[in-house]
Amino acid sequence: MAKGYRKYSPEFREEAARTMVGTSRAITDVAREYGIHGTTLGNWVRDYREKHGGETEAPLNLPERARLRELEREVRELQMKCDITWPACRPVMACAVLLYVCRPPAMMTARPGQ
Repeated sequence: MAKGYRKYSPEFREEAARTMVGTSRAITDVAREYGIHGTTLGNWVRDYREKHGGETEAPLNLPERARLRELEREVRELQMKCDITWPACRPVMACAVLLYVCRPPAMMTARPGQ
């Protein structure tokens, strides 16, 4: 006969979901710690977040906001640099790929230093 679904108490579900929301660990690690499947814990976390709304995360304090703005600015600058340099690098990258793909068979088997 097929095994039925396992029943978990609401307190256990909330504790597991709170642990998942409160830490930065992977969902599979927390699920393994509680002896449940990752999908099950994912469903519980979704329900917990819907039930508790914005209560799960504290608002950022002033230094954290400043750091976030700084990192966002850095990301924008790096994206601009990438947008500017990528067209110039494209021909070089294409040549490197062609050299790798079209190299003679003797070069494919030779090891460096031999």
